[in-house]
Amino acid sequence: MPATGANPVTQLDMATSTVAHGKVRVAKNKGERMAPGILIDNRGRPTTDPNVMFERPMGAILPIGEHKGYGMALMSEMMAGVLSGGQTCRPETDHEQDTILNNMLSIVFDPARLVEPGFYNAEMDATIAHVKASPPADPALPVLVPGDPERTTHAERSQGGIPVDDETWRELEAAAVSVGIEVAEFRRMAGVN
Repeated sequence: MPATGANPVTQLDMATSTVAHGKVRVAKNKGERMAPGILIDNRGRPTTDPNVMFERPMGAILPIGEHKGYGMALMSEMMAGVLSGGQTCRPETDHEQDTILNNMLSIVFDPARLVEPGFYNAEMDATIAHVKASPPADPALPVLVPGDPERTTHAERSQGGIPVDDETWRELEAAAVSVGIEVAEFRRMAGVN
């Protein structure tokens, strides 16, 4: 049940690491370095080289929020990896050289079974308005709530398309061919000439 406001906050989809694994892959594919403070190599040394996440033994992406983020990441791994039955990320469960293990556990509930809908909507709207009315750290950037960046990106990409670097595009074409789709057909399906 969404709140009545134009930008309801009903879910949070985030990595518990400083950046998502996909952003490290994009940097690797573009031949770019990561910013300091994001990655460590397989010996725990800081690095800006994204390749440490695609070599064996792998490095790691540091967690958000230092030790508190580490605790959140570990609990998320336990819930998504153990309770889902899909296994956790460990060297013994990493059977593919260039893939990531990405299990998921969703917990869904009906707010109407917990609180009266009018209260729910009013409190959600008031809280979002309160947070967005906060003075931004950078006056040129508004205060955002979960979902705002995704709505902005969706609007931009609906108009201008989705940017894909050359290496990622090559990997997508190779994946299509591996399941019997010819490159020309894949490009047609993707809307690319």
